[in-house]
Amino acid sequence: MDLFKPAWQSKNSNKASNAVEKITDMKKLERVAFKALSSSARWTATNKITDENVLFKIAKIDPNSQVRKAAVKRITNENALIEIAKTDNDSFIREAATEKITDENILREIADNKEEESWVRTKAQERVTYLRCELIRKITDQDTLIKIAKSDEGQIIRGEAVKRITDQHVLMEIAKTDGYFGVGEEAVETITNQIILADIAKNADLEQIRIAAIEKLNDQSVLKDIATSDSSIIVRCHVIVRLIKTAKLSDEEIDSIVAEVIKYMKSITLTWGGNVADIVSILKSCDSLKFGIDIQESGGHGRNAVCAIYYKGKKIGSW
Repeated sequence: MDLFKPAWQSKNSNKASNAVEKITDMKKLERVAFKALSSSARWTATNKITDENVLFKIAKIDPNSQVRKAAVKRITNENALIEIAKTDNDSFIREAATEKITDENILREIADNKEEESWVRTKAQERVTYLRCELIRKITDQDTLIKIAKSDEGQIIRGEAVKRITDQHVLMEIAKTDGYFGVGEEAVETITNQIILADIAKNADLEQIRIAAIEKLNDQSVLKDIATSDSSIIVRCHVIVRLIKTAKLSDEEIDSIVAEVIKYMKSITLTWGGNVADIVSILKSCDSLKFGIDIQESGGHGRNAVCAIYYKGKKIGSW
């Protein structure tokens, strides 16, 4: 009897799918989507169907989740997507529908639904953030952007607004005061004024923000000052590398700056598992500094390890 059946009705998935690939008639594709024995054939047909009513029906009744998901991905009707996102028994289908919804109120409703799966709620929140960022990219009014950058609860939203702000002093304020590194970093990336960058490099609360400003700072006198005065040894090390890479310093000048850092390292408590490892990594990134490290273990799994740091072949400390 199989001799008289069309190839798309075959139980062989490859044979059925290959047959569907050649079909262009929409009515026949719809028939395949509902009647084919192979889920692969139904999936192939679904990905060629354009009628949203048909796609909605497939999304609701097909027994295979991948076929239903393929249908959801081709649906653009908001009401259909909302119904699927709220009622489908499969959380991954609900997630796929949620990813295409544009109604922020519905998305927030899904995100706040404590009975929903965590990944679906997360997808809804991510979608809200994405849509809000899209809107921010269309805003040109600086006062509106500044208000968003200073007061919005979402750190990604604040960061997106910061990208479009042109006032360098406002950007400096945000870089120095925003508690989230990503927002401050966006502000620093937008700043070009060297005086403002110097202010941030010296006074920003977050260590990472000071480092971000240092990476754009060209004033050698300011960099030298930070190298011997910043409260963070990590920041000081970043400054040293920045100085070496951007300035034509004499060996004596390099030795003098490094000596100050070494002095500071010896005056504070350092642990190999934390800041010593960071310090070594930063300083070794600059070959001309000639920093070396020797680790000797007296116990298994790094226990009782002794870390010795060398500068130009001379041991400068052990931890």
